Amino acid sequence: MSEVAKEQLQKVVDIITGVFSALMALFGIAAIMFAIYVGLKMAKAEDENKRKEAKQQLLWTIIAIVAVIGITAILMGVVKPLIETQIGAPSTQQQNNNNNNNNNNNNNNNAPTVQDCVNYMSGKTPDTDAYNGWFGKDSNGTTQKAAAVTAWVEAMKQIYGIAPEDITTAKTFVSDTYNDTTKNNWKNHLDNTPGTNVNKGMAAYYAAAAQKGTIPHPTGSGTPTPTGPTVQKCVEFMNGKTPNPTVYNKWFEDNASNKSAAATAWVGAMKQIYNVSDIGINTCIMWINGNFSGKFDNASMSGWAVFNNDNGYDVLKASAEFFAAAATKGVYAF
Repeated sequence: MSEVAKEQLQKVVDIITGVFSALMALFGIAAIMFAIYVGLKMAKAEDENKRKEAKQQLLWTIIAIVAVIGITAILMGVVKPLIETQIGAPSTQQQNNNNNNNNNNNNNNNAPTVQDCVNYMSGKTPDTDAYNGWFGKDSNGTTQKAAAVTAWVEAMKQIYGIAPEDITTAKTFVSDTYNDTTKNNWKNHLDNTPGTNVNKGMAAYYAAAAQKGTIPHPTGSGTPTPTGPTVQKCVEFMNGKTPNPTVYNKWFEDNASNKSAAATAWVGAMKQIYNVSDIGINTCIMWINGNFSGKFDNASMSGWAVFNNDNGYDVLKASAEFFAAAATKGVYAF
């Protein structure tokens, strides 16, 4: 039965029992008044037969009064609760519990909300300062602290679009341990993963920390893992530069000790700066395979540029695609 149907049926039960109770009350009052009348009549009777008749009427009146009381008690104490149970209506105890819950909710109106956290995060990024600042501000008492955790997690979902699986991924990566070391390891992982929204990833990390109960987040509690070439570092390296052999060679010379990570960072930077896609990179690789036997050199670079120019494509983006394809294929110098 739907909730609407239950509600309507409950109203009908309340009306019927209300009307019946009122009628029983009126009948009871009438019976009492009649009993008083019969009692006076019996007291004034001079004839023995009339006195017996009045006594019999009084007896039946008393029986009627007792019956009214009994029927009303059965109706209100047995029948009505039984009907409510059948239709799933809340019992009196449940209604009292609901009222108590409502009172508790009213007492918690001052607890931090998701909107409070969204407002708090305006102009901030998900980092340790913002995290500890929120919980330092809104973690007074057990109830408020629990509400602050819920508000933080839901705000991270609302602001950065994280999903439960993002939180699980971060939690798994750091083995559900939250300190400077695990935070920096997670940050390095995000920086070295092409196409990753770092703020979203850090939001997932701090949401996991909140759910774990790591409040505040420790600072200075571990040795940060040294960072290698990252997408962000490559983006900064490319500032004022264009993708060409000289720039490309310089990037890999500067990161000669970790060329694999440098290649990953380069591809990620090309995607971020020039909106290069995996489809564009794979198209370039197939074109080089078909026209230059898969060789990434100055000749194939020029050929790819001419092909894109002749077909009206963005030559600068095409150059970024070429060097991203070269890095993908493990060609680190021209």
